[in-house]
Amino acid sequence: QCPPPPDIANGKHSGQGLAVFTSDMSVSYSCDPGFVLVGEAHLNCTSAGAWSAPAPRCQGHLCPPPPVIDHGQHDGKAMDVFSPGKSVNYSCDPGYSLVGKSSLHCTDNASWSTPHPRCEVLQCPSPPSIEGGSHNSQEVEAFIPGMVVNYSCDPGFSLLGEASIYCTESGNWSLP
Repeated sequence: QCPPPPDIANGKHSGQGLAVFTSDMSVSYSCDPGFVLVGEAHLNCTSAGAWSAPAPRCQGHLCPPPPVIDHGQHDGKAMDVFSPGKSVNYSCDPGYSLVGKSSLHCTDNASWSTPHPRCEVLQCPSPPSIEGGSHNSQEVEAFIPGMVVNYSCDPGFSLLGEASIYCTESGNWSLP
């Protein structure tokens, strides 16, 4: 016969309410929602009158540190504890734009929600064409902030406005 199995904080065992625990009886431990079992989930009463292993414990579910994204950061602090329901917000470095949801949350199974956001190089659309003229970047495929495009007119046409526009940090062209 074994003594009653130990009770555990934030959890319970299947022998609750029983008074006698004979050899070859077993009990199973489980944790309350938001906690994870650490140790043996099933204990057996041995013929020597002792339980086969120490009682497990229930540890609060915690997420690992939030995922790191290239060219971006989150607002979680290095020493934060990330429990279920906690969220972090992401932002991108200058010259990059966020693709996907800007926040992730720690789920009940101690992992971060998906998909993870990412930061992509900010680009301007192709520069506008003008009637009776062209720009000097016809062969360029990607226009990144800071790039300058120069316009010129075909013979017989005069340029009105600025001859150059540039791709701004917000991914738009400056006004001509």
